[in-house]
Amino acid sequence: VALLAKVMTFIEDKGWQGAYSWMLEKDPSLQRTIHINDHYRIRRALEIIIGSGGTPAELQKKLTPSPLQGVPLLKVGLFAEKDILRKRVEARAKVMLRDGFVEEVEDLISQGHVDWAPLKSVGYNEVCQFLRGELTKDELPSAIAMANVKLIKKQLTWFKRDTDIRWFNIDKLAAAKEYILERLAP
Repeated sequence: VALLAKVMTFIEDKGWQGAYSWMLEKDPSLQRTIHINDHYRIRRALEIIIGSGGTPAELQKKLTPSPLQGVPLLKVGLFAEKDILRKRVEARAKVMLRDGFVEEVEDLISQGHVDWAPLKSVGYNEVCQFLRGELTKDELPSAIAMANVKLIKKQLTWFKRDTDIRWFNIDKLAAAKEYILERLAP
């Protein structure tokens, strides 16, 4: 939070254009990937530069693992039946709301992040709708769950393209464990 406050003060002092120019002085390659109107990415790049003293490219190099040449790769995926998944997601949404999710979003909005891109993401978007009066308190957990289920479906569709992934139902974790152990045995 202290870093974010520092970055936001920096942006307020220099303005978005000035902050963008300063960012490009530190790392000119960012001009290829960050548009001057992309305030979210500018802010994230500034967080990296100000917070680490390095550039996003340098940080990426540090975080990118070396290729695992010659090491066998085992891909395992877990899935749940739709009704079970929905119940689990709804339960998780209720826990998040009980633990202060609405207050977290209110705090972000009070800090001036009304148009911040992450507030449009799954869960946050629905809480914002609730705070604007577009959803009732009773509708909120279900709305969060529905948005999460849609996201999960998209993610599963994406991963199902990978034919190397061996899929297991979460009700059959013993079979998944056995599969993994068999393949890891020398």
